[in-house]
Amino acid sequence: MSDDPQPLPKPPAFIGSRSAFLILAGFIVVGVGYTLWRLSESPERYYAKAMSLEVSAPQRAETLAAIAVDATGNDYPDAQLFQVRMLLKLKRYDEALGAFSLIQPTADLPGDQIYELAEEAVTHQFPTLAIHALKRAAVQDRESREALGRLLRLNRQLGLGNEAWLTSQQLLELDPENAEAWLITGVFQYQQKQLGDAETALRSAIQCAGESRLKQEAELALVDVLIDEGKLDEASRQIQKLESLTDHSHPLSMKRVKLLQRQGLTEQALEQLLAIQDVSQAELGTYLHLRGLILFDLKRNAEAILCFEELLKRQPWDYQSHNVLAMAYRRTSEAGKADQHQEQADYFRTKNRELLEAVNQLRTDPDNVDLREKLISLYQLLGRQREAAVLMTK
Repeated sequence: MSDDPQPLPKPPAFIGSRSAFLILAGFIVVGVGYTLWRLSESPERYYAKAMSLEVSAPQRAETLAAIAVDATGNDYPDAQLFQVRMLLKLKRYDEALGAFSLIQPTADLPGDQIYELAEEAVTHQFPTLAIHALKRAAVQDRESREALGRLLRLNRQLGLGNEAWLTSQQLLELDPENAEAWLITGVFQYQQKQLGDAETALRSAIQCAGESRLKQEAELALVDVLIDEGKLDEASRQIQKLESLTDHSHPLSMKRVKLLQRQGLTEQALEQLLAIQDVSQAELGTYLHLRGLILFDLKRNAEAILCFEELLKRQPWDYQSHNVLAMAYRRTSEAGKADQHQEQADYFRTKNRELLEAVNQLRTDPDNVDLREKLISLYQLLGRQREAAVLMTK
């Protein structure tokens, strides 16, 4: 009899197959469960839940939108725009701007959503975000004209003269008959004393505007150009036309005063200027400058000096006022003060030229950090804090 162990009996075949089946079934159940879990926790689901909480719980909505965005590696434009809107609603403005900047440059953003965001940003008095949103829309071909038009109006509203001019040049390349772009171009050229070009641009604005508010704005701006060009008869006819169409507003009344001063009718000019009441803060600089010029023409030097000194307290960068003040002090034999103001006139005139050159250079080289910092410094020096602030956020 052998001492070798006897082999164990084999289990029935159906037991092995059953175990394999159970294991396979288990994997299937786990896989289905995992898939369902992933679906239940997908970025889309988080975003959908976030949108449902927009009104009732904006803080929670922003958190869920942020989770959806993070889950896609910042590649979920709809959720990102929604998150920016929620941050804006929560008054977390810097975070809103930061979140907007993280949207992929290649993302195709719906124009209506961008414009809605821009309007909300303006309502929240955070125009920097609105500017960024509209510039983003402007690089999308189908939105370029609409976005640039909105950006132009916003820049005008904010008093961002150079930004408005740059935008107007872009817009005219797409829409050569855009009246508002021609108006902005003409006003900018007038400020740079490019009188011939300014007249051409403003006449283009008038031609393209039809019968609209923009036409009257362009006609009003044209008066200043005509006066400075010495076309006094045409300027007078233009003023008479505007007076027949509109109420005698302060801007129009002051242009009439300016015309009288240039015509040598200084006593009449002063009388009409003094009759203007309730001068707003926005108009006060123009008012004081005109009054000072008229008093200077009348050789009432002490009074003219008081006007220009008051004006320069408000806007010390006004080189034209420094220049007239220097001449007034020479008349009163105060050579030291005259020299001081002439130096200031020359200094700020130079800085204005540097600013214009920097604006043109930055237009062709927008990524030049040194140039941007120089322009910010010039804006601040020349009292244009809003434009400096816009550049600092880019």
